Amino acid sequence: MKYSGIAILALGLVAAGGPQEDEAKARRAKVNDCRKRLEGSDESAKTAALDELAGINDDEARYLIGSKLTTDTDNVRRAAMKAIARQKRSSSAASLGRAVQVNLANEGLVRACIDALAELDMCSGIQVLVMIIQ
Repeated sequence: MKYSGIAILALGLVAAGGPQEDEAKARRAKVNDCRKRLEGSDESAKTAALDELAGINDDEARYLIGSKLTTDTDNVRRAAMKAIARQKRSSSAASLGRAVQVNLANEGLVRACIDALAELDMCSGIQVLVMIIQ
C-alpha cells in the first residue's frame, strides 16, 4: 500500500507539469506578446519587443529577431542586430552575415552589423567580417 501511494503521488506531480512546463508556457506567452508588437506599426514598441526577445533563449525568439534584420526601418534593424548578438549563438553570426548582404547599400547598417559582431564576440563572426572586407 505504501508504494502505491508514492506512485499515485508521483503520477500527480507528473500530470501537474511541474515548474519546467510553467516556464515554457510563460516563455511562449512572452514570445507571442513580442510577436504581436513586432507586427504592429509602432517603431518604439518593435524595438522594445526586440530587446525583450534578446533575453529569451528560444528558437522562436531568434527567428523573430532574425526576421527584423532585413525587413523594417533602420532603427528596428539596428535593434534586431543588437538583440541577435545578445543571443550569443553561432547562428547569430550567420544571421548578421545575411543582414550585411541585404544592407550593403546602407553604410550605417553595415557598421551596426559590425558592432553587433563585435558584441557577439565569437569566432563564427570572423567569416562575416572577412566577407565585408572583400
